[in-house]
Amino acid sequence: MNLLAWFAKNPVAANVLMGVILAGGISSAVVVDKWVYPPTALDKLEIVLHYPGASPGEVEESVCIPIEESLRELSGIKNLESRADSGHCTATVEVAPGHPTERLLLEAKLRVDAIETFPKAVENLAIQAQYDDLLAIILALHGKADTLTLKRLQDRIQGDLLKLPEVARVELYPDEHYEIGIEVAEATLRRYDLGFEEIAQTIRDSSLNLPGGEVHTSASDFVLRSPHQAYGELDFAALALRTRGDGSHLRLGEIADIKDGLAEQPPVLSRFDGQPAVMLQVFPAESITATAEAVRSYAKNLQLELPAGIHLTPWDDWSRYFQVRLEILLKNAVSALLMVYLTLFLFLRAQLALWTGVGVAVAFLGTVWWMLYLGLSLNMYTLSAFILALGIVVDDIIVIGEHIHARQGRRKSPLAAAIEGIQEMAPLVILMVMTTVAAFLPALSLPGVGGRLLYGVAAVIVLALLFSLVEALLILPAYLAHASPSGPKQGKGRRGVAASPEGIAALD
Repeated sequence: MNLLAWFAKNPVAANVLMGVILAGGISSAVVVDKWVYPPTALDKLEIVLHYPGASPGEVEESVCIPIEESLRELSGIKNLESRADSGHCTATVEVAPGHPTERLLLEAKLRVDAIETFPKAVENLAIQAQYDDLLAIILALHGKADTLTLKRLQDRIQGDLLKLPEVARVELYPDEHYEIGIEVAEATLRRYDLGFEEIAQTIRDSSLNLPGGEVHTSASDFVLRSPHQAYGELDFAALALRTRGDGSHLRLGEIADIKDGLAEQPPVLSRFDGQPAVMLQVFPAESITATAEAVRSYAKNLQLELPAGIHLTPWDDWSRYFQVRLEILLKNAVSALLMVYLTLFLFLRAQLALWTGVGVAVAFLGTVWWMLYLGLSLNMYTLSAFILALGIVVDDIIVIGEHIHARQGRRKSPLAAAIEGIQEMAPLVILMVMTTVAAFLPALSLPGVGGRLLYGVAAVIVLALLFSLVEALLILPAYLAHASPSGPKQGKGRRGVAASPEGIAALD
């Protein structure tokens, strides 16, 4: 209680405390992450392994089955399934409730890395936790151009966007793949006494990047490598199939029709403003508003470099949805706050009603301040929690403020009334706030996806209650102790005092 009395006697300390809370909240509001809905871990792991050129049957037998067998005995797995496609295997691991996803991710990576039966051609192992993350913005690349041109520009833009710190990943639609088509007429095969399998094997043997080991010398070390991987039409055309008697080579380009294009797949009709189009779906790394702004700026600058007739148009900007919903919530919050103020002005003196409003600002900005350190973001759930907490955080301020005001009405000095009032009501107010806090504490440790979503709501309400308690116990008494004294409102049922030459007579 000595701390409460000390703050009541020292308004400078109370003002400094309030200033720190307000400054921390305002500065954090600028940098805290902002989402429409926060990215949420789905308690699932995704394992992707590539096996170039393999059929789905080969992928299943050589990649998917060994992965399943290596993970089957791990604890913490609720369900395990895999899918074999041409050239890659995708395994999905569902984490058991209550088991740490990060721990299972590490154990699964160690198990898969230890598999020694994978074919040598297997590459690009990726193991990651799955998140229910949302789009920031979509870019539409459209214009009078063929599909291959749009695809190459799409890949270039994807690479540029991934270099932006605000961008986490970029997904392409339609996700078409490049393909080198090699066609040899049957008559040509007979003329040169060649077979399809012989040509295919020559391509496999010649188009490779082979490691040659290391050479260690006293001066330095050298890594030997044979870089003969063919990538484009000219590279494949230069591959030697045979050596003629005169020492010259029969090259693939002499007998085959080589086409550098896109893989054949079910047709996807993608159009934007009536023109052929491809899409780039951009996912945010941090704040959805910062990501959308960075992408819009990039698209504006790149448009100046694109060929005539091709346009890059921002579309489906989710940051604008966030702004619209934020405005709706803020309007609701302002309306609720005005109704609270109106109710307070009707039943309390104006000074106390005004200070109650200041207390709401202190509680909310203090909450935003600590949201930054707890890894919380401003999103639809936490903004709704602020509105829910609006009617709760004023209770302790009203109780303490009215009690001090009643004591000041008994002709006590403002300072003495403030100290006595806060010391009498502090135990009751602390108990009142802590019982409400205790009701929300279990929501901070609920398991699963729903528990992670409710964590933000419960944390915001708990923080708002605690900061409102700080304001009611340490800041409000200091203000009332040094405010200009004013008598209670006169009205029916009120007691007042009147001065007369004979003294002070009580009026009923």
